[in-house]
Amino acid sequence: MVIKSILSTIVFLLMVITTSVEAREWTNEEKIWGTVAGSMLLGDWTTTRYGSRHWHEGYYEKNVILGKHPHTDKVDLYFLLVIPAVW
Repeated sequence: MVIKSILSTIVFLLMVITTSVEAREWTNEEKIWGTVAGSMLLGDWTTTRYGSRHWHEGYYEKNVILGKHPHTDKVDLYFLLVIPAVW
C-alpha cells in the first residue's frame, strides 16, 4: 500500500514537472533515438520483472540499485522513475 501511494505521488510530480518545461518539436533523429531508448527500456523492464519472479531458477539482477533479487514492486517503481527521466 505504501509503494502505491509513493508511486502515485511520483507520477503526479513527474506530470507537473514535465508540463512546466517548454517543449519544442523533436527532430526526426531525436524521434528515432527516443523510440530506440523507449524500446530498450521496455525490454529491460520486461526481462528484469521476469528474473525477479524466477530468481529460484538462477536468475539474478546486476543493477546495484535494485539489488540481486528485487521484488517486482521495486522493479516497477525503478522503471517508472527511469523511463520519464530518459525521455
